Amino acid sequence: MTSAADRRRPLRLGAALCVLGLHGLAAPAIGEPAFRSAEQRAAGVDVWVDLDLPPLRTLQHANASEQAQQRERIHRQQDSVMAGLRELGGVEQGRVRIVRNAVAVRLPAESLAAARQLPGVSRITPVRHLKREPDRNR
Repeated sequence: MTSAADRRRPLRLGAALCVLGLHGLAAPAIGEPAFRSAEQRAAGVDVWVDLDLPPLRTLQHANASEQAQQRERIHRQQDSVMAGLRELGGVEQGRVRIVRNAVAVRLPAESLAAARQLPGVSRITPVRHLKREPDRNR
């Protein structure tokens, strides 16, 4: 018999992956889905902006000083890119730095091309919002 904690484990893992943004690693290139309304397009698109500095997990065997230096470099790069994205009308939604060096941003669709040209940006992918299906075996 499975315990309540065992049944919640997949949900916690899924939630962690969403927070970390791992679900967007294999996301397709930016393109607005046909089903978006004019109001949704005007509100902007939610995207992950991946940056070119490696994430902290690449230094898992480094000493604490090297990790702290990389954490600071990532923080400065994210601040710099976010400043450029704000000038393009972007609104920050979140940041990740351990598994992926990226910022989540709501950005006007017409600013995507300019955002790709910002120094430090390696790629832009859409945020995919996952919806958990109810368990039909209950």
